Amino acid sequence: MFSQGEQVRFKVELMDNNSGELLGVFDDVVYDQNNLSDFENILYQVNTQGIGQRTVKLRLRIEENINPAVSMVDRIDNEGALAKGKRKELKYEGETIPKEFALEQNYPNPFNPSTIIQYAVSSRQQVTLKVYDVLGNEVVTLVNEYQEPGRYKVEFDASALSSGVYIYKIQAGGFVSSKKMILVK
Repeated sequence: MFSQGEQVRFKVELMDNNSGELLGVFDDVVYDQNNLSDFENILYQVNTQGIGQRTVKLRLRIEENINPAVSMVDRIDNEGALAKGKRKELKYEGETIPKEFALEQNYPNPFNPSTIIQYAVSSRQQVTLKVYDVLGNEVVTLVNEYQEPGRYKVEFDASALSSGVYIYKIQAGGFVSSKKMILVK
């Protein structure tokens, strides 16, 4: 199935179904010719304690796939029960509070007409997130409020703006950061 040096690597991730936010990475699996039997018939049992009322989904994210003909599937018998295999429990440990403030690069970039800006707040602070044109003129204020520690996501709709380079800037307490984004129409 695998030649020497070939492997398939994937991570098991817990995602918020509504926002797409990554809540946790539970497993990092590497299949190769030396360890294939170690991972045969692993069943993931999700412990939902701590998830609360959130709707979540598991995602298998392939990191590397040298042999694209490889596929992984669950086996189900005629009764609909999963085939006998090793069981691995996935437990949600709760949302982690960011250790520091951060401003991420918008996605997609370049964009048309909207993009997502994500940032992290490590302590309760007055947060402002503004967009400027290249001349330094304020275009819009996206956020201007006190926010609790956590990770945030804001959609910026630029459908009324001209193509060009724009700067978005966050201020939270003593933290200040800005990044460039490109609107292409």
